[in-house]
Amino acid sequence: MKGFRNICFIHSQNDSYEVCYLKQFFKWIGFSYLTYTPGSVGIGMDILRKPENQGFDIVVSLNQVAQRKDPTIADVFGNKFLDLDVLNGQSEEELLEQLIDKIGGAVLGEYSQNLLKQLANIYTTNRLVVGLYEYTIILMETVGESLFEKVRKSMQDAISQLEDLLGQVQQENGNGNSMIEYLLYAKFSCQRRINELWQIKRWMPEYPISKMLEDLEEIYQYDRGFYRVEFLKAKVAEQGLMYNVYAKSYYHKGINACEVELCRSYLFYQLGKWLDNNKQIYTSGQAYYRAYECNPTNIKAIFKLVVDAMQKKRKGLERQYLKLLIENWEATKEMKSNLPLMELEYAYKAYMLLDDLDRTSMQDKRYYSEAEEILKFTRELYLKEDKNYFIRRLYEEEDIKGVCTAIASRMDINCREIKGGGATE
Repeated sequence: MKGFRNICFIHSQNDSYEVCYLKQFFKWIGFSYLTYTPGSVGIGMDILRKPENQGFDIVVSLNQVAQRKDPTIADVFGNKFLDLDVLNGQSEEELLEQLIDKIGGAVLGEYSQNLLKQLANIYTTNRLVVGLYEYTIILMETVGESLFEKVRKSMQDAISQLEDLLGQVQQENGNGNSMIEYLLYAKFSCQRRINELWQIKRWMPEYPISKMLEDLEEIYQYDRGFYRVEFLKAKVAEQGLMYNVYAKSYYHKGINACEVELCRSYLFYQLGKWLDNNKQIYTSGQAYYRAYECNPTNIKAIFKLVVDAMQKKRKGLERQYLKLLIENWEATKEMKSNLPLMELEYAYKAYMLLDDLDRTSMQDKRYYSEAEEILKFTRELYLKEDKNYFIRRLYEEEDIKGVCTAIASRMDINCREIKGGGATE
């Protein structure tokens, strides 16, 4: 379906998990996306009024948070702007179905809407949100076998179900306008994730890199403008030593084809990581700055600019970016149980690095003490029984303690590596 490629979610911190759940679904089927909390890092709603950011196909305001901040913002996007109310006791699965119903009325025909619901059923039945959430994979080496096996099985089962659905759709529609591109993208997303799991184990890829890169081209048969394919090609290419070099050009193609400046931010960030990993430090800093320029609420890009400034011994810039992170944390820490888990790590590292930069004496623990509070909170998260906590909504009970331990361990080790000029991921 041409011209249905990107989505924006505007939300409060209260709804961080709901947005994570919705976002991962659309990311899985090939959408570029933005999740935006009004006022995040001091950035107001005017960022969505810029002409370069008005190309979203769908803009979703959860619980009318956008209209409360800017009563006329809906007029900017017309029928692309949707309200989505999160009802008390409503499950995330029901919320996703509700959103698809609303999108169907605004964009899709009945057949495409039903197919999107079938994709949503595969996503929810297999709890794909767990394995698609990037931080899960980052923590996987130290969390334990139980979570590894759950993610592997969920991806493998989803692939089997997607192949059945693909066969059914192709039989019904041939090569007609039947959203096959989204089914294919979802299938290849699962294959890429399984290969990432295999990399953690130092195993050979389950799905050969050369064949995946070739297979991904099939998506263009259905939509020549489906630029998110280039992102997936880049991530697949990075999994093979012989193909890694091509990832850079794939990222550039995706950036050039992306229609929304805010969405380019994520692609520039990923390009920066590739440049970092390939020892192109000067140009990686440029890519991270472009990621920040495109979306000044991109916390990941801001942290990378901290590390870049540190490596180049530009203490003024390092301090400037660290204070952005800390000011953002100060504004949100009362909701820390609802925040995406990686934000805890960024806050901890920001305080520790600013402590290293600005401590005036052994007794000066203003930043260090705050970092210790975040670390203590993270270590003890598994003891909290509130089922509304982000971590409890994402992971099963038996995995939560391992996840908390892995995050806390990573916070400390990764921060020391950064100070020593080592890893930044």
